[in-house]
Formats: sequence, structure tokens, C-alpha cells
Amino acid sequence: HSIGSALMVAMARSLLRREISEGSGPAAVLRSVNEAMFRDLVNAELFITMFCARYEPDTHTLLYANAGHNPPLLRRAGEASTEVDADGAAVGFFERFDFQEVELELAPNDALMLYTDGIVEALNPEGEQYGEQRLREVIDDSDPDPSELTGRVLDAVRAHTCDAPPQDDMTLVGLQVLGS
Repeated sequence: HSIGSALMVAMARSLLRREISEGSGPAAVLRSVNEAMFRDLVNAELFITMFCARYEPDTHTLLYANAGHNPPLLRRAGEASTEVDADGAAVGFFERFDFQEVELELAPNDALMLYTDGIVEALNPEGEQYGEQRLREVIDDSDPDPSELTGRVLDAVRAHTCDAPPQDDMTLVGLQVLGS
């Protein structure tokens, strides 16, 4: 992207760390970051998407909010993947915005895949995007172990693009609930 974009992300990271360290829930974190950054983002003609979540291992509960980011995909044992989404606009779209906060109970072996748009928008030589459908197929046909999932997704994207250099950042994070 640009130096301006990098500076905005650095500022967002600092704000996120501060809000999270104060114990705020995901929706409150996004609301505070949005309010603090709104004017700077508007002046720079930029916006930031983000997904903010807190996992409580004792209760297997995921509390999350989404600021216009690609919804993560949840893979439960024996089921097709589903989107984990909540209503929310990208940071910098509205000066004041109340983000929806959602609570989701997870079970042992559930896997959550978070990804950036560079994964689904990766182009093959014919200009066709990799797309969410292909992403879901790889996730649904894989072992739920995050290292297995992320490796298979990245291999599939590389095959789709014929190893062409990425046009955008590609970030993929896999999480799995352990224990009983």
C-alpha cells in the first residue's frame, strides 16, 4: 500500500493494544479505535478493516466484533465451514458506530480460519479470483489442525496463481480449540 497506510496501521495497532489491555470487549475496542482514528483516516482517504475477538478458554466462548473485515470461517467436526460474522463498518467509514458484539460457543476441535482479502482475491493468469468458494472447499476437505489447514490453503492459492507474486498481502491465521 503506502507509507501513509503503514502509519495508520501502526497507530491502529497502538490503539488496539491500549484498549485490549484495559479489558474492553471487542465491540468497545473497535468503537474506541474508530473514534480515535476517524478524522485521520478521512483526511488520508483511507479505511481499515479488522476483526476483533476474545477467547475464553475456560468456557470455550469466543466474543467478537467485525469492522468490515472478511468474516472468518468456522469449521466444526463433520460440518461444512460457516462464516463467523457480525454487523460492522470499516474503521474510518462513520465517525460514530456501534459495532455488533457476538458470543459464540466453540467445541473441542473446532477450527477458526481468519484471512485477509489477498487470499480470496488472488488472481490466476486468466484474471479469475481464487474466491471464497475455493477457500471453503480446501478448509472443508482438510484436517481441522490449523497448521494443516493453513498449509493446504496457501498451497492451493499458489497453485491457483501459478506461483505469480501476490498483488496484495496474504495473511491466514488458523486457531483450534483444544481440550475437552
